[in-house]
Amino acid sequence: MKNLQKILKYALNYKKYALLNIISNILSVIFELVAMLLFIPFLNLLFNEKIVIVSSVPTFSFSKDYFEAYFNFTMNQYIADNDKLAALFLLKNLFRYLAMFFIAVMRTGIVKDLRKDIYNKILVLPLSYYSEEKKGDILSRITTDVQEIEFSILNSLEMLFREPISVILSLAVMIAINPHLTLFSLILLPITGLIIGRLGKSLK
Repeated sequence: MKNLQKILKYALNYKKYALLNIISNILSVIFELVAMLLFIPFLNLLFNEKIVIVSSVPTFSFSKDYFEAYFNFTMNQYIADNDKLAALFLLKNLFRYLAMFFIAVMRTGIVKDLRKDIYNKILVLPLSYYSEEKKGDILSRITTDVQEIEFSILNSLEMLFREPISVILSLAVMIAINPHLTLFSLILLPITGLIIGRLGKSLK
């Protein structure tokens, strides 16, 4: 854990890119959730559910009926206008690309700083150190070991920034759509995981 904290300290030099990555991830997840919600009218048609078509902007009121009416109005506009629908998916993919771009800049910057500090450390080491250590081991620490850190730890930075945002926003949308079903799912999920875990152990 201490070694991880030491590595993450290098990320402080790239706070700007970390912030841009978080913002891009938030926007990407929002557009992704909206894109998923676009399929609700088609699912309603598939299961013969009654669809209330809202053709004009509803009057604002802080109530569930207003948000449902506004959502239906927005969905109708998206479905009626293919250009807007295409723009929605374009924005989702654009912000996803930007999030990956910013995290890549951050990753390569951390690796560069690590190699620079290792190089500076090697320059100040006494000559007796080089007589005891193999030259290949020293080169391996600068190249292979640092690259291994990038693959094993820094690759998880993207997941560390994106997944909590995705979970929180997805949970908020689920609660807004159907809080009772969301609560039922949250209760059922650990029970299902426990049953699957016990079945997995019994099969070993």
